[in-house]
Amino acid sequence: MKKTFVLVVLFILPLVAYLFFASGVNNFGRLPTLTEEVEDILAINPEVSLQDKITILGFLGKDADLRKGNAFNLNQKIYKRFYEFHDFQMVMVMPFGTEDVVENIYQELNELTDA
Repeated sequence: MKKTFVLVVLFILPLVAYLFFASGVNNFGRLPTLTEEVEDILAINPEVSLQDKITILGFLGKDADLRKGNAFNLNQKIYKRFYEFHDFQMVMVMPFGTEDVVENIYQELNELTDA
């Protein structure tokens, strides 16, 4: 009796717990639309559109060099997981005059992944 109990606790119970947790749906659940009428950014860049895309829109401000850690975190935690989805995009809006800093950050990100 003790052997059966030990076998159930050590082998069957972890297997049942794994099957229970593995059946959960957390990555592909339907997220709500937070804002319905969002103006598209075609006026800024005609190549980028927010229409029918899952978009992470970011703004690092004028001191982008000080906040490049945030860009690296977004790259590692979000972009690397979802870049293969065709309707996923990350758009960063930056003020004029920060082109050189943004290019440096972009080059550093390219060393880690295909940004």
